[in-house]
Amino acid sequence: MLPGSSTATASGSGAGRSRTPSGRARCVPPPTPVALTPTRRRRFGRRSTGFFPALTGRIWQATGTYAWAYREVLERSDADLYVVLGTCHAGMADPFAVTLKPYDTPLGPVPVDREFYDALSRRAGQDLLASEPAHRAEHSIEFQAVMLQHIVGRRRPFAILPVLASYLHESQLSGGDPEADPRVPRFVDALRETMAASSRRVCLVAGVDLAHVGPRFGDPKRNTATSLARVERDDRAMLESVVGVDARGFYAGVAADHDARRICGLSPIYTLLRLLPEARGRLLRYTQWPDPQGAVTFCAVTFP
Repeated sequence: MLPGSSTATASGSGAGRSRTPSGRARCVPPPTPVALTPTRRRRFGRRSTGFFPALTGRIWQATGTYAWAYREVLERSDADLYVVLGTCHAGMADPFAVTLKPYDTPLGPVPVDREFYDALSRRAGQDLLASEPAHRAEHSIEFQAVMLQHIVGRRRPFAILPVLASYLHESQLSGGDPEADPRVPRFVDALRETMAASSRRVCLVAGVDLAHVGPRFGDPKRNTATSLARVERDDRAMLESVVGVDARGFYAGVAADHDARRICGLSPIYTLLRLLPEARGRLLRYTQWPDPQGAVTFCAVTFP
């Protein structure tokens, strides 16, 4: 995980010591986390992968969903590089932020692939380390590093490229185009080209949240079985665009009700969908943490 103070830590990129991030994050609006992860072999150039489980918050809230997602990694992915797209709950000045600090976990450090980063940076035409401090208090990539070290690390060497994303909430609030900031399509194109040119076997992973509803997140009323059934209905409708690899449709669906459910994973999910080939995904698992004061929803999706 990254610099801060939580369960796991990151070190590197200029600093010598590893540190851990804070465990709690804020959504934009208020949050609680989930993550996305892609797996299965697909060709971007060399062998590459795409799948996403959704989980970034308290890991015990979504244990079963993590299991569905990372079983895909265990059984179907032979990747040796995981590009982890994480939601930045607090927001940041740049649409994307990489860190070169290795993530220290209770199971050992997870290294960052600097050679891959250098190739990406040359193509991206922007400073991908400018907002690196955002990683310090963010946990969305942390949990993925722990899971990858547990599932993959005991079987083969691997590395990650940790990328925080934050730009769609800003677009949604302003009513603008999701790619109005030219840095967004430049980054997506650069990452796609870098994966195609790399000899690494790449798996895309998205560490994200879905809905955050209830008084804890700013809603006036407590969650009920009826209200959470509506949330599930709307989440599943949104996920149709996700499994259909329809980035624009996904964004339009969330923007249509002004992000009423507070989908914290907007930016990394959109980025993932822009990177994937046009092959329909599969929803493996959808779950809710049904707290009357603050409910969070999770999913695991794979893209064959």
